Amino acid sequence: MNQSRRWLIVLALPVVFVVAAGAMRMASAVKYTPVDLKPLGNFPMDPLNGSDKDIPARFRKLDGHRVALQGSMWGGFSEQRTENFQLIYSFPHSYGGPPLVQERVFATVPNGGSVQWRGELVTVEGTLHVGILKTGQYVASVYRLDVDRVQPAALTSTNRGLFVAARIAAVLLQLILGFRWLNRLQLRRRRLSNRLCPECGYDMRASGSRCPECGKVVVDYWPNQIQI
Repeated sequence: MNQSRRWLIVLALPVVFVVAAGAMRMASAVKYTPVDLKPLGNFPMDPLNGSDKDIPARFRKLDGHRVALQGSMWGGFSEQRTENFQLIYSFPHSYGGPPLVQERVFATVPNGGSVQWRGELVTVEGTLHVGILKTGQYVASVYRLDVDRVQPAALTSTNRGLFVAARIAAVLLQLILGFRWLNRLQLRRRRLSNRLCPECGYDMRASGSRCPECGKVVVDYWPNQIQI
């Protein structure tokens, strides 16, 4: 095995490891279904006599599913960590009052965890539970979410996957450029050792300091003092 191939293997091994690790990470990542928060609460419901039948069937089917919801955190203060919060589409409500109960997702971080309170638009990923829960006579909640992750809206799971893929592509590009540079270096060395023009490979054993084929200028003393 020549030296260039050994270098190629040395350069390829860490790249193969990075690509394999990235692929395994993307394959094992939990998949969250994006759900639009605005229509989720866009249905009428009696806050006293509401029942599961009032919830549209397409929303009831989301019960127990891992979802990604985008909205604003409500019910706390900035620069604090919190175990629970409400996720809403917008505030204030279009009619000026607080969001209706069906327009709120009551989010809780399980197992005593907490998340940083964020004032900007966020994406919340977790397991959604759908169904009427009452406190006394009133409907207390329609949607509840076991939170896995809260992050700025621009950084979703899909974007993270694309970021990992972009990093892998960048590493591969650097590897390709490194291969080309190494091959060119080896080619020039072989040409010089055989008294060939390092630029075009023309046989210069009968030539002077300038290649008659491409015009490359070399010094008279061959090969040790040839300029590369």
